[in-house]
Amino acid sequence: MTTRRSPAAVEPDDRLLQDLVLGHWKLPALAAAYRIGLLARLADEPLTRAEVAVACGSEPLATGSVLELLASLHLLERWGDRYEVTAVTRRYLLPGAADDWGPMLRLVWDDRCAAVRDALLGEAPRGYGSRSLWRVHQEVPRQAEIFTHAMHAHSAAAATAFAERAAALGVPARAHVLDVAGGRGTYAIALARRYPELTATVLELDSVCPIASRAVGEAGLDGRIRVVGGDMFTTSWPSADVVLLADVMHNWPVGQCRTLADHAREALQPGGRLLVHDMLLDDAVPGPVTAAANAVAMAATTGGHQFTATELAALLRQAGFTSVSSTPSFGYFSVTTARAAGSEGAS
Repeated sequence: MTTRRSPAAVEPDDRLLQDLVLGHWKLPALAAAYRIGLLARLADEPLTRAEVAVACGSEPLATGSVLELLASLHLLERWGDRYEVTAVTRRYLLPGAADDWGPMLRLVWDDRCAAVRDALLGEAPRGYGSRSLWRVHQEVPRQAEIFTHAMHAHSAAAATAFAERAAALGVPARAHVLDVAGGRGTYAIALARRYPELTATVLELDSVCPIASRAVGEAGLDGRIRVVGGDMFTTSWPSADVVLLADVMHNWPVGQCRTLADHAREALQPGGRLLVHDMLLDDAVPGPVTAAANAVAMAATTGGHQFTATELAALLRQAGFTSVSSTPSFGYFSVTTARAAGSEGAS
């Protein structure tokens, strides 16, 4: 006789679903690494990511993302900043080995594999076919709507958990929050529902603004959340007490992330808060696997980069932020808080 388990006392997070969705990028990373000879380059001696990139003629950022995912899958071993093949890889994933799985990797080759290969070879990211993800969203409203609703599904539970912790993260109850690239206002709406005196501005592409305005209206928050259209790289950001970059930084190369940090600093008064809500790679060991898979997905589709907490903190300090710290928030997500320099007691 079996008994039914009682429901868990704590609501589940979304890690299982993130695993399923982002797990699609594990095989493409392996197949692309095999095809460009990355694994074979590591057969004789451990190499750094920079040395691998030189040896393979590959793009360094994408190379690092693929190496880190393969290490998190135990197909490579990382010792300090050097990678080497594991026993499994040496037996099954080196061309010419007696048990070489190369023919199987050729059999399963698909568009994702090609996208990762192209990212490794420094070609333009494949958002939709050969077209830029963001340009398509600007030119094709229906595709922008599909993407925006998908990102809401991806973020809704994390946004609710984030809003519950916002006060502890330094968000004043009466703050004005600038939600940059805020989609349909998922985070702004969660914050406004949690704090009745909080107001917000959602900055988004013009093609997304009608979707955000509709969601804000359906939530009954028209009077407290404003939707503003513009390109976050070229538009002047409205001033705010708090700037939120939720699921944004990983979409862009490091240089453009620095531009976003600079814009955030300019939009804040001294002592204002920047909050970055995103998956982070572990500083000490490869992974988590799903965050590393997301890094490969971003390299292939947007040219982006997944940070470690240390890397992100360094970038924010360079942009003029102090008191930078990261803490887990929900599932694979962490929140990084930073204070705009110039406030009393800033460290």
